[in-house]
Amino acid sequence: EFLLILPECDVVAASRMAEKLRLIVERHSFVFVGKRTCSFGVATYQSGQDCTALLCLADSALYRAKNSGRNRVEIAADIKPYANTSDRTNKLASLNQAVKQ
Repeated sequence: EFLLILPECDVVAASRMAEKLRLIVERHSFVFVGKRTCSFGVATYQSGQDCTALLCLADSALYRAKNSGRNRVEIAADIKPYANTSDRTNKLASLNQAVKQ
């Protein structure tokens, strides 16, 4: 595992970068190991958030990607409270849609 830090990058731009890297790895044939894939967990800094909380969000998204079939990008759930689960689901769906464009 490794960490990418993308200053001044919002969640959509960070997710697009992760998706580009995922596709590059997926399409590349490595000399000694052949084809490989990778998963990404994307999290963005929230005002007042400490580094540990940010890394936990990214790690949680990474493991969600791995547990959802691997070779994918997952966006960390926002730490801000939502009125209900459908609000959070709708926000994550719209972010994922923006990344794929």
